[in-house]
Amino acid sequence: MKAQIINNTALDLLGVDTPFLPGMDVVVTGANGLVIQGSEDSAFTTPVTLGTIPAANAFLNINLTYRYVRVSTSANAWLLNN
Repeated sequence: MKAQIINNTALDLLGVDTPFLPGMDVVVTGANGLVIQGSEDSAFTTPVTLGTIPAANAFLNINLTYRYVRVSTSANAWLLNN
């Protein structure tokens, strides 16, 4: 199992190792209500919600549809994958 921390700074998925590449499914965990966003540009001109963590320390399956990901607020979340 590998983990990748994300926060409210855009993370370029092409700059990290497999298994965190655009198009892959991952599990995300973090605080209740955190919104995970994706975008095709690092400025997040048009952010798209990839998922919202439903409860504290809950696990949510999302697809990394876009090249860039972030948390919508100043908080940390963790992407998990094999």
